[in-house]
Amino acid sequence: MEDPSYTRWSLFPENTYGVDSGGDPSVIPQLTFEEFKEFHCKYYHPSNARIWFYGDDDPVERLRILSTYLDQFEPSPAPNESRIVPQKLFKLPVRVVEKYPAGEGGDLKKKHMVCVNWLLSEGPLNLETELTLGFLDHLLLGTPASPVRRILLESGLGDAIVGGGMEDELLQPHFSVGLKGVAKDDIAKVENLIMDTLRSLAEDGFTTEAVEASMNTIEFSLRENNTGSFPRGLSLMLRSVGKWIYDRDPFEPLKYEKPLRSLKERIDKEGSKAVFSPIIQKFILDNPHRVSVEMQPDPDKASQDEANEKEILQKVKANMTEEDLAELARATQELRLKQETPDSPEALKSVPSLSLQDIPRKPTHVPTKIGEVSGVKVLRHDLFTNDVIYAEVVFDMAPLRKGLLQLVPLFCQSLLEMGTNDMNFVQLNQLIGRKTGGISVYPFTSSLRGKVDPCTKLIVRGKAMSGKVEDLFTLKLQYMTMLSRKGGSPPEKHQEEKEGYS
Repeated sequence: MEDPSYTRWSLFPENTYGVDSGGDPSVIPQLTFEEFKEFHCKYYHPSNARIWFYGDDDPVERLRILSTYLDQFEPSPAPNESRIVPQKLFKLPVRVVEKYPAGEGGDLKKKHMVCVNWLLSEGPLNLETELTLGFLDHLLLGTPASPVRRILLESGLGDAIVGGGMEDELLQPHFSVGLKGVAKDDIAKVENLIMDTLRSLAEDGFTTEAVEASMNTIEFSLRENNTGSFPRGLSLMLRSVGKWIYDRDPFEPLKYEKPLRSLKERIDKEGSKAVFSPIIQKFILDNPHRVSVEMQPDPDKASQDEANEKEILQKVKANMTEEDLAELARATQELRLKQETPDSPEALKSVPSLSLQDIPRKPTHVPTKIGEVSGVKVLRHDLFTNDVIYAEVVFDMAPLRKGLLQLVPLFCQSLLEMGTNDMNFVQLNQLIGRKTGGISVYPFTSSLRGKVDPCTKLIVRGKAMSGKVEDLFTLKLQYMTMLSRKGGSPPEKHQEEKEGYS
């Protein structure tokens, strides 16, 4: 949404989630420095901390270092006083209509936004239920072929999806979905379409292909645990702390094997409809804690807010003496001087940092075997990947005419948003989800040492479990030889082509 704070406020009116963690700018001036400092000292205290180590260093030495720091503090009641009070579920649905500042000029007829939100429970859920809701979220919204996403976009009622789907990092999980770029007269149509689509899915269930694709995608993600350039230890900590701060087992989010196995067994035994339809019915359709948030564009709101702020400041100034104004000017100048004064060398040395001696002189060695298959050079890297095969097919773009280079990014995006001669994009997307861990296409450019012409490549990257490598390369071949606009593409892609490459 344009202002997500309205969604949080409407879903959680009775607890701390209903207020913006960054503070309300209109209220912040009422906060005194003493109150701010007292709050920080009380709650940003080691007694209220969760401390995480990652690595293969000596755990006894870790605790010794930690002890020298923690021994300086007295215990604090902060952990008890800062506990989140659960939001009680509503008895009836709620509707919120607010305005947001829209730029002056332009057509505001299709600038409305609407998002339907559900608070799913009054307390934390068990791990298997959370995992099931995560699968459901992926089924509903996770890919361009997902029914709620696809039906909303194909309706033509809006320009893009809003709402983040399932949010399970708070004490109480919630689900949100909607559209922006909506005409005022179509707001009710969007809400009805969301509810009708969910009812239809509860009654009819999902296709076997969609369930298999979501199962493979999420299981692949859990087993691979690929964080890219993001530090893996930090990623594990963030997953763990989401439960830990609510006094739950910090290792619970990392123990996915048992609930995953149980969920797969239930789907195999009972069928996916018997698993997911009751979840949709209980947590969404029959759930009275539903909040519809409509945001209306207002070209005058920004200027009105600014005028109100000036009026408040004028009233404050009118009640100040000459001495008050002089002191305010002095304090402001002192603050600006502190902000602009560089830190002392002693202060800079206190900031933890890496030195050149901490960085290995040699790069990590990647074993490489160079071979050839059907006249094509093949590089193989024998590494531990937890049974995941990563494969890249690289094409030289040097023969491409320079006038076409600007279209390469669009070409790469379009490859993943089209069907083939035999499958539409929904079927192809589901097949990729069932057989692989994902396929991506992107351009690569780099300068070459001692040469004028750059290195320009087109890379088709994919990954799959070792038992599905043949499927992976078959799909890559289809991307390169059988793609067709006859197979359709998602509506947002047409809009992107029109806006960005017309």
